[in-house]
Amino acid sequence: MTAEGWLQVAEDTIGAAEYCFLITVSSSGRANARLMHPFKPGEDMTIWFGVSPRSRKVREIEANDQVTVTYLNAREHGYVALQGKAQVERDLDARRQHWREEWARFWPAGPEDEDYVVVKFVPTRIELMNIIRKVVPKPRTQPAVLVREEDSWVIPDDEDL
Repeated sequence: MTAEGWLQVAEDTIGAAEYCFLITVSSSGRANARLMHPFKPGEDMTIWFGVSPRSRKVREIEANDQVTVTYLNAREHGYVALQGKAQVERDLDARRQHWREEWARFWPAGPEDEDYVVVKFVPTRIELMNIIRKVVPKPRTQPAVLVREEDSWVIPDDEDL
């Protein structure tokens, strides 16, 4: 399969999932996973999340911007793990653009709420597997991998895995 084909499988897996896990690293080196309700990725695979600036996630992202985001498509026995950089955005326009009305129970003042910020995640690496679509790892090795090279996704050489 081509990089474009694998990217389509990754996009379909993400599209089939309503929730994902955002995984950050604490100052002590412990990985922390949190179930999140992300916005669908943009064309460049950028993913946005709404959070409280007082959350552990924000503290950990501000200390270490390297995060992992994972999605599961159980029907196709597939998953996607995206690795890259996250940053906390406090800009009101970004908060308004990435808002869901059902969140008003958590943030009554809406996206203008001082306790609401967004996280922008830009992946640089994608690992995926999908049994139904035959995107499977070679025996005893890593899953399918794509890496970002400027504005496109490519399959890296084996030594880059």
